[in-house]
Amino acid sequence: MTWLLVAIGGAFGATARAALVSWSKENGWHRVLPFGTMFVNVSGSFLLGLIVARGAGITETVGVGIGFLGAFTTFSTFNMEIIQKIEAGEGRNALLYGIWSYTLGILAAAAGYFLG
Repeated sequence: MTWLLVAIGGAFGATARAALVSWSKENGWHRVLPFGTMFVNVSGSFLLGLIVARGAGITETVGVGIGFLGAFTTFSTFNMEIIQKIEAGEGRNALLYGIWSYTLGILAAAAGYFLG
């Protein structure tokens, strides 16, 4: 049953991420920094902090925490976007993106945890 919760949550999480990142690109939010990816990673960090702090049950932890948020957030895309910025000669933007993403992600996880 656990794998089914992960699979269902993951399907919804991946779809939500794809829609949000696509929307941010279509609306020009991706020009300087990949804000769509940053948004999903920061908001996912907040929600996971909230779930962990609440001591959620197996359904919420596995289905939402591992499944949905695992597929919603994306460390691999974040890293590739930094490499692409560097290759495009945008080292400053790559550095800013990395610093802002990590800082906001940690702060969001802490906020979710303490609010939970």
